[in-house]
Amino acid sequence: MEKQENKYQMKLRKIKKEIFILLFIAISTIIHAQSNKIEYSEPKKYEIADINVEGLKHIQSSAVLKLINIKIGNTILIPGPEISSTMEKLWKQGLFEDIQIQASKIEDEKIYLTIILEERARVNNIVFSGIKESEETDILELLPIKKGVQITESNLQTSKNLIKNYFIEKGFFNATIVITENENTKEKYLSDIAIDITKNQKVKIEEITLNGVSELKERKIYKQLKETKRKRWYNILKRSKYIPKLYQEDKKNIVEKYKKKGYRDAKIVSDSLILVNEKLVSLIINVNEGKKYYFRNISWIGNSIYTDDFLNKIFGISKGDIYNETLLEDKIYGLEGISSLYLDNGYLFFNAEPVETNIDNDSIDIEIRIFEGRQATINKVIVNGNTKTNDHVIYRELKTKPGDLFSRADIIRTQRELATLGYFNPETMGIDPKPNPENGTVDLIYNLEEQSSDQIELSVGYSQYLIGSIKLILTNFSLRNFFNKEAWRPIPSGDGQRLSLSATYNPIYYQSYNLSFVEPWLGGKKPNALSVSTYYSVRTNGKIKSEAPNAYGDWKTIGVSVGLGRRLKKPDDFFTLNNEITYHKYILDNYALPGQSTVTKFGSYNSVSLGIVLSRNSISQPLYPRSGSMFSLRLDVTPPHSLFRSKQKNQEILDYMEKIEEIANFSNQELVLHYDSTLASVYETASSEMKTVYNSQAREKLTNEINEKSLRWIEYFKISFQTKQYTEIVNKLVLETRIQMGYLGHYNKDFRSPFERYDMGGDGLSGNYYYGVETIPMRGYDGNSLTPADGGYIYNKYGAELRYPVSLAASATIYVLAFAEAGNVWNKFSEYSPFKLKRSAGVGLRVFLPMMGLLGVDVGYGFDADNTGTKGQWLPSFVLGQQF
Repeated sequence: MEKQENKYQMKLRKIKKEIFILLFIAISTIIHAQSNKIEYSEPKKYEIADINVEGLKHIQSSAVLKLINIKIGNTILIPGPEISSTMEKLWKQGLFEDIQIQASKIEDEKIYLTIILEERARVNNIVFSGIKESEETDILELLPIKKGVQITESNLQTSKNLIKNYFIEKGFFNATIVITENENTKEKYLSDIAIDITKNQKVKIEEITLNGVSELKERKIYKQLKETKRKRWYNILKRSKYIPKLYQEDKKNIVEKYKKKGYRDAKIVSDSLILVNEKLVSLIINVNEGKKYYFRNISWIGNSIYTDDFLNKIFGISKGDIYNETLLEDKIYGLEGISSLYLDNGYLFFNAEPVETNIDNDSIDIEIRIFEGRQATINKVIVNGNTKTNDHVIYRELKTKPGDLFSRADIIRTQRELATLGYFNPETMGIDPKPNPENGTVDLIYNLEEQSSDQIELSVGYSQYLIGSIKLILTNFSLRNFFNKEAWRPIPSGDGQRLSLSATYNPIYYQSYNLSFVEPWLGGKKPNALSVSTYYSVRTNGKIKSEAPNAYGDWKTIGVSVGLGRRLKKPDDFFTLNNEITYHKYILDNYALPGQSTVTKFGSYNSVSLGIVLSRNSISQPLYPRSGSMFSLRLDVTPPHSLFRSKQKNQEILDYMEKIEEIANFSNQELVLHYDSTLASVYETASSEMKTVYNSQAREKLTNEINEKSLRWIEYFKISFQTKQYTEIVNKLVLETRIQMGYLGHYNKDFRSPFERYDMGGDGLSGNYYYGVETIPMRGYDGNSLTPADGGYIYNKYGAELRYPVSLAASATIYVLAFAEAGNVWNKFSEYSPFKLKRSAGVGLRVFLPMMGLLGVDVGYGFDADNTGTKGQWLPSFVLGQQF
């Protein structure tokens, strides 16, 4: 009922408006005079003495006076066209509900006018019905009507059109929109706007008919309709929907496809939309393919730096090649085109224009007109947006420095170096060159956006047993400000140093602690990296010491390493060479290593190794790389202690180890009596507390004996090779391929290292902290389930991942993946078979949160039997942090 009254009122206003415009006498309405009476039958001229505006609430009187044609001092005819045109102009603004012009006073030949206006209502509130809250938010941003804005017929109609187009772009071609203005009963000049929307069903495309297509296969044309798909059961990833804006883009794709195939004149001459019913439409596309063209003569004009022959070699297009305008532009302006040749050599003002000089039948002659210009040098380099990172950390990574020749390649490389730091959002990073042709210089402005790169990880994982861990990684730490109280906001940062602290804990089986520090620019002048780390881990045999002290056993590892790395210039400066000295101490207390004859369950063993790592890293960015590669070749060597000893000494050690192995496997009572036979009469009757004391003393004697007479220093050499390659297949869809290999070798077959071996299987969670054994993750299999009983000394692994991002925002990088991998591990080189592999495949999800690091979950299916005979099962795997 209320809507009907409002419609009636609006119709009445419209009739009133038309009456005022058509009849200027009625428009002038009532003209009052104090001493004179106007005769409408005899128009008379008056001079306007004053104009007063009344009735306004929001609009300024001065704005109205500027708008109208009549001014103070004008002489007008009353009744006459001036008043009529003034009324009409005010009505056209659409701002007023009622307009009156009155003569408030007439003195002789002077008239005083009063314009009485009633403003149209303004928006008090906008209420939607029929749509989601998220859609309401999107639509409100589009609409010209907002709270406090004056309501006009124009902005109501515009709003309706915008809402209609919004839903058409979503595929709701038949959406209906009804906008109603409801007067506010409490305040006269306010109205509520009710917008009722019925989306109806999305319109799908029943059929697309291609006319005039003969030179190209229709399926290739349909592929160009990337967003305009026919309704087919196999279109799973792209549902059928008709969106006019996207359809227009798809038509351009069709023409572009023809042009790439040499059909220079191809065009879509017409197209039709046929409404089948409310749910379906059909499209008819009429194509004029035209003639197929070829390149003929290619000539160069204006080049003095490079010869025609050299440019032709770089250009790569020859006489007789299919004419392709897209390829032509790419060969000139692309990253590997002619422009790069000049821009990488300082010619910032270079320009090249390809001109078709002759078209003869199906052949086209091209003349490339070059303006080389002068070489540009870099004047200033400015960095914006680094609110946390200190300037020197950024400037030391720049490849573009004042005084250098301008080089686009150096700019691209600089962006890559800044992205790999991890401190800035790579998706918003930009470069703004400011050239100055007058003096041949250019200013470079790098616009950066800081992102949080520090991470704290709180996690629980399962790899043979439940493990909880906490890890703090400060990637932009500042050691020099450690004792500066003002720098703790909340952590001293900005100097690009890396500090990592971690702890992993299982109350029964395992615990470890790690502290590491990296200074990437030791001394601040050259990229020489200093790394220092120390770690401690304990792995038990699963017994609880307080409950079963005589059966309890553990393996402790203590390690310290110091490394120094430098960036190389040859073969290119993506290469780095790192050298590292590492000391390990392995302490076994009633803990047996499987398949070993060189160590017993007791004793302390040491190793000092030199690590040499040659690596190259050219990936575009660390979180979601789309291009580039990385590889690492590592060699770890210990001194060949057995080669320094005499054969006799080596044999004595081996003989002793064979003898002590039997003793180490004695029962507790046998071990006690072996070292003190006088306790034979009292041991059996002793209390459990005294037996524990006797057992502990006997173990200590055995350990001391082993440490004195057996193997003290472990020897080995270890070779590891790893490589990754990233390829962007289509927009953001990335294929990662990888290869990993490793070999733990020996100098003397009698002294193979029992430590630093390989375990394969599971997600490798504990392997990040389990020192003394290198864990190789293998999704789809249980932890350690692929490792030989005597230990793994050689392995290889191949893998591929197909990735697609859900979000690349700085606040959260999220992508999904599908993977396939194969690998195996062997005990001896003679058993090695590089193609006898365990295979798996699956899907996964990765989420990088600035404060939590990289988190992931995979579900993998193992196709082959593991060492227990288990195969064909789906297993979850968890990822914490960046893995190789």
